[in-house]
Amino acid sequence: MPPIEIHVSDVLNFKRCRRRWGFSSPLMSHLEPKRPNTTLWLGTGVHYGLNEYYRGNVKNPADAFTSWADTAIKQIRNRVELTQEQFDKFLATRELGEGMLQHYTRWAPEQDKPYTGLAEEYTFAVPLPGFPPQSVVLCGRWDRIVRDRNDLFWIMEHKTTQRFDTERLILDEQVGVYIYAAHKALGLDLQGVLYNMLRKKAPTVPEPLKSGGLTKRANIDTTEEVYRDAISMQGLDSEDYEDILGQLRAKGNTFFYREFVYRSEAEIKLLMANIAAVVVEMLDSKVVLYPNPNTLNCLGCMFQGPCIAMADGSDWKFILQQEFHTRVTEETQAEVEDPWG
Repeated sequence: MPPIEIHVSDVLNFKRCRRRWGFSSPLMSHLEPKRPNTTLWLGTGVHYGLNEYYRGNVKNPADAFTSWADTAIKQIRNRVELTQEQFDKFLATRELGEGMLQHYTRWAPEQDKPYTGLAEEYTFAVPLPGFPPQSVVLCGRWDRIVRDRNDLFWIMEHKTTQRFDTERLILDEQVGVYIYAAHKALGLDLQGVLYNMLRKKAPTVPEPLKSGGLTKRANIDTTEEVYRDAISMQGLDSEDYEDILGQLRAKGNTFFYREFVYRSEAEIKLLMANIAAVVVEMLDSKVVLYPNPNTLNCLGCMFQGPCIAMADGSDWKFILQQEFHTRVTEETQAEVEDPWG
């Protein structure tokens, strides 16, 4: 009998809300919306573009993202009818992803110089402590495995986020799981996880003024490079814009950020014991799938419709039949929702 596969994201979903886990888990109903959440959709597509870029399959990750997005939109429209507003939202999200990744190619090459890529999108399955051998394995996927100039190994994880809330990474359980899995699967003494974070925003191109020249408004959300491009496109003299260029240079690039996160041996040992305890509950045939409603858990939850219907006695099964189907894509870490959007 093959071992039971437990995905890291599944454990996190179970802890967040058992009812949602019951709808989405491959151990349970394994459902996903026919019309995906654009926030998750963007994250999945950006991951795809970056993975193709670091594999060396494309020179520009935006090209891979656009191809992926066009195919995905066609598939969505084949299985569910979209209103014009919904279709426009997918197109706007595609444009956002293109802008993010176009700009990434100008920032990343210099940042990547200290690292050598060893593996891209590496899938792991390792024994879970506390269970008989070959009975339960913990599964997941690393975006990249890299080695730095000091011959130290890191997992590089891509994250799309609304803002760089690095304090939350202190409690991120995936870090400890990844370090544990790297040691078990590859025998690597991993240093930690390097989070490669992309803000969900493309730099603003400064607009031309009716009176001539470009806007110099202080709150313009852009970079020095993008502003210089606009100066060149308009055939203007860069010396006339040294004030705003200096401000943008001092501010630096606010669209990408990398953060190193570590875990001690003691932290990892305690974490794996806690995960094993959670998995015992997940595998219990009598597990109760109660909801855990609160602002963070419910914000952006794809199962709000059937969950509310269950609460008020409506036909929640009909909603599931109409709006959801069995998940057909492989579960990835990119599909774990960010409650902050």
